[in-house]
Amino acid sequence: AVLVALNMVKEELEFLEQDDAILQSPSAEAFVDIDGDIRMYWGTYLYADTGLMAWIRSGKACGSTKEHGRFKARIEHHRNAAKQKALGNDDGKITFYQRYVSKDLDANTMKHVKEAKVAKGYHEDLEVKVGFAVDPESDYSCLCDG
Repeated sequence: AVLVALNMVKEELEFLEQDDAILQSPSAEAFVDIDGDIRMYWGTYLYADTGLMAWIRSGKACGSTKEHGRFKARIEHHRNAAKQKALGNDDGKITFYQRYVSKDLDANTMKHVKEAKVAKGYHEDLEVKVGFAVDPESDYSCLCDG
């Protein structure tokens, strides 16, 4: 209901299929970048590949009174993982970090990434948007507690 009230959901849902996204496009004005003070909030975040105009990952940051439970820490975690896990986990599964690798990979790793032909882009080119945010110091922090 909150997503509908904030105009984050597509208007025409009638023709959507099971695997279609119900959220508006990442370019929609309803979605705010995670920057400034919002980086220290709790909530849900959405990664967008603006070249594809598609949402590609979502996650949450909440429940901790320490800094590691905030948007800033989760975004930094993903940025670091894009450097460390660009070649995957050797389990045959394609990961987010293989699809969107860091620009800061060493030459040898980047060579392997390009040979694998799995990457769709660079992690640093993705946009991170707010799905839902709450100030942990506010009266509404109970919405994200735990």
